Amino acid sequence: MCYYGLIAYCILAVPAATLASEQPCNKPLRMKIATRWTIGPLRVQRIRGTAVDFNGVVIPGACILLFSESGHKFIASVESGKDGGFALSDVSPGAYRLVSRYDNFSVANARVDVGRFSGRRALVVRMRPVGIDTGSYIELR
Repeated sequence: MCYYGLIAYCILAVPAATLASEQPCNKPLRMKIATRWTIGPLRVQRIRGTAVDFNGVVIPGACILLFSESGHKFIASVESGKDGGFALSDVSPGAYRLVSRYDNFSVANARVDVGRFSGRRALVVRMRPVGIDTGSYIELR
């Protein structure tokens, strides 16, 4: 009976894992918050910032995804540049969920409110390797 359970697991789990890793950042993805850390709301005028690792080293190619907070509908995505920087333009005022993912790092996510807030603060996505006690997170700089 255990043997059949293992076969069922391989049939069900492997295709889902393969599909998730093969989807590029610019394709709509279903929001999955796979971290215990949810921070926010972070209040910003626009979605822009930098992706770095836990030592502050920039992460080029981090996938930054934006979803509506209500209904979790995909809005936009962008990959961080060579300098770790990212920006999403033309984001209407409102409540969103910003999610960042990068291979072998924990998923970071935060509620972000976009509006007419004072200051031009930027977001910092701090990515930590999978398995570290403190997960990845997003903060204001």
